[in-house]
Amino acid sequence: MFKKPRARHSPLKDPPLRYAGQSLDNKIERLTDEILEYAQLPFVLCAFAVFEWWRWYFRVPPLPLFLTVVAILLCGYSAIRIIPLWRQRHNYGQGRDGERYVGQQLEALHAQGFKVLHDICNGHGNIDHVLIGQKGIFTIETKTISKPDGQAEVQYDGKSVVISGFTPDSDPIAQAMAESKWLRGYIRDCTGKDFPVRPVVLYTGWMISKQPRDAEVWVLSGKELPAFLQNEDPRLTPGDVELAYACLCHYVRSTSHEFN
Repeated sequence: MFKKPRARHSPLKDPPLRYAGQSLDNKIERLTDEILEYAQLPFVLCAFAVFEWWRWYFRVPPLPLFLTVVAILLCGYSAIRIIPLWRQRHNYGQGRDGERYVGQQLEALHAQGFKVLHDICNGHGNIDHVLIGQKGIFTIETKTISKPDGQAEVQYDGKSVVISGFTPDSDPIAQAMAESKWLRGYIRDCTGKDFPVRPVVLYTGWMISKQPRDAEVWVLSGKELPAFLQNEDPRLTPGDVELAYACLCHYVRSTSHEFN
């Protein structure tokens, strides 16, 4: 746990743009941290006060050695618990920034007639982004993974990915396929029409090896997606696009209270 990790850095060259309400969001976070700081102090002082009253009532002599051992044990326990949580918090933050970054890039596809939805929860997880246009429906799973120094490449053979020589613990191809299958089934149940849904995995900021043409799942960098979309033949009519989009908008609004 304490060994020095390899040098790595975020794959994002630029931070994501600001979002609506971000200033208030930051203020809320700072106030929450400040509230916790102020709440901790009286709690600790009350604990000491109770302990001192207990010593006075039972006439217990000072116990510096006992308190020191307890303090060391608690500090060690806290460090063991905090370190992995802190790393997890960092990973969540990097993943959040990656999703925002990709989301802002996808918004530019409105000019090509695409409609975009973000963070669709299905009870088993969430689909980061969904694109709906005449070129088809696409589920997009964003992967924002720290890049090692030197050569950094994602290799894809149409079935599995290898990231800089390592196989990821969770299978992103299976995850993307499951997301597209769920979305296709939901839209079919909602509209009565069976629209094909293409699963896409985006590795933000990474170089992607050339993939087979017949791959069911696209594995791309963010910059490659518009070109792949451009080369697709139209699959949906404008009416189908509006129907599928309205169906998903209804789902997101009707389930928003369940996944907050």
